[in-house]
Amino acid sequence: MAKISKSSNNWPDNPILDGPTYNVTYTDIETVGNNLGDGNVRTEGVHTRNLEPNVLILFQGSQYNNYEADLGATPIPAGTNYGNKSDDGVNEQAINHNISGIRSTVAGVGTKLQIDTAVQSGDIIRVSWQVKVWKSRPNTNSSGNVADLSMHASDVITTATRSDGAGDGSGVGEWCYLIYPKVNVTSDVLTDADFDTVSDANLYYATVVDPKIAGSGLGNGLNMASAAFDHCSVVDMDYMSSGNTAADWGGVAAALGDDASTSGYRRPYTISGGITLKANTSTTLYGIQLFASGVWRMNATTTNAKLFREDTECDPVNSRFGVSRTVTLEAASVDVTIMRGV
Repeated sequence: MAKISKSSNNWPDNPILDGPTYNVTYTDIETVGNNLGDGNVRTEGVHTRNLEPNVLILFQGSQYNNYEADLGATPIPAGTNYGNKSDDGVNEQAINHNISGIRSTVAGVGTKLQIDTAVQSGDIIRVSWQVKVWKSRPNTNSSGNVADLSMHASDVITTATRSDGAGDGSGVGEWCYLIYPKVNVTSDVLTDADFDTVSDANLYYATVVDPKIAGSGLGNGLNMASAAFDHCSVVDMDYMSSGNTAADWGGVAAALGDDASTSGYRRPYTISGGITLKANTSTTLYGIQLFASGVWRMNATTTNAKLFREDTECDPVNSRFGVSRTVTLEAASVDVTIMRGV
């Protein structure tokens, strides 16, 4: 008769370790060395930490304004419009409209993210953002006329006075807004005026230019090679499209109003960007917020292409050949992670 032997487990015994014995063993493992080697490699796993220096997450947070525009809404809340006639002093604005499209300077509203975290030299700060552009629209100029494409694009920029004839427009070319983060290392009150460029706050290894103060006017353009805008995202003003006949040279997707019948091509699209910062000194990072610049333009010189911030409106009747454009922004968010030991 067949004999059945005693079965055995196919897994090793797992005895219960008492606390003191385990602690002594773990301490011995930790003191083997800071690098992986024969003495400790077998102890490294999912549940046993690597003995290399650990990356610490000092802060992780995001700020989202929760605003979504209603299709066909009339009018879109004024607080979502950024920029105005180029010479009215509006060169930079904090993106701070709330869930209702109303401007607010309160921390935790719009894109004003409260951080209040101490950083030291070498800490890494990763910033990313997304902004939905609802539409670009022309503005009414000082003559009371809507500065439409026919006024803006009737000629090229020819001289520093922008005109070689009384009927000229502001010039065919690149017009855009810039979106970028600024940081507050001054106060946890997070007043808009206390937000600096990342280089001014010693949080970046290179110098970046604040679009608010750089390159104003056609004669003060920045060379493309030295614009120092690597922390900026670009929001274009119009989409030009080619025509299908010699007489029909093209068109433009421009929004003229807010309701469905006058909005032109309703083309919301998302602008995104990001930058990795590195603290150059010990400081406290109180907050980060997104800003929108005024209108920027590209102009060609004899040797180089240049960017300049527009300082003149589009009003050919009064021989003013600038740009009168604004941009309407919808949802906006900013995300920040601060790490040490990277």
